[in-house]
Amino acid sequence: MRTMHAVAIAISVVALCAAETSAQQPGILTPRELFEQLDSNNDGAIDRDEVPESGRAAFARLLKHGDNNKNGKLEGEEYRTLILGLAAAGMPPQRFAAMDKNGDGKLSKQEFQGQPARFQTLDTNKDGFISRQEATKGQAAPNPLARLRAMDQNNDGKISRQEFMGAEALFTRLDADKDGFITLEEIRAARPGVNAAAKKAADAKGDEKPK
Repeated sequence: MRTMHAVAIAISVVALCAAETSAQQPGILTPRELFEQLDSNNDGAIDRDEVPESGRAAFARLLKHGDNNKNGKLEGEEYRTLILGLAAAGMPPQRFAAMDKNGDGKLSKQEFQGQPARFQTLDTNKDGFISRQEATKGQAAPNPLARLRAMDQNNDGKISRQEFMGAEALFTRLDADKDGFITLEEIRAARPGVNAAAKKAADAKGDEKPK
């Protein structure tokens, strides 16, 4: 839990520095946009020299938690793993309390201090609010539904090549019908054994497809 909290803070700091450097309004970069903006040489990885100086300390923390091959870079798949981990990890109770300004036990979009995509991921019942239960649950590894929602920036229930946070070869493999999108069904078909429990849980909730 502490690890994911540290990763969330580090990504927020790096995003803020990147947005300010590029003259964008701070805080509006999606995870995908942040990666693409920082990867200035388009080699599929972010290294220290590509990060604004003010964000390098935070980037060092990301490397500590995400640089699995220890090459001093945060590659696309490593970055994607960090983001998906955040999507499944929820948030510390004290952070929820700090954002709940009116003390009603839920977070509105105005109260939430994070990326819109993160809000959509945590708002599992899609009522426009994040309840305390929604915010703090989900400590297990992300299931396919969580993965899809984490990357589904326009909330249409499928992942385009632009939204996908991973290697091009992996997108091609998962896009079984070659229509340029990855659906939940295609993810399940690619990993049927791993995803059986997630499918059962989704069916029980009547939430077979993301809304």
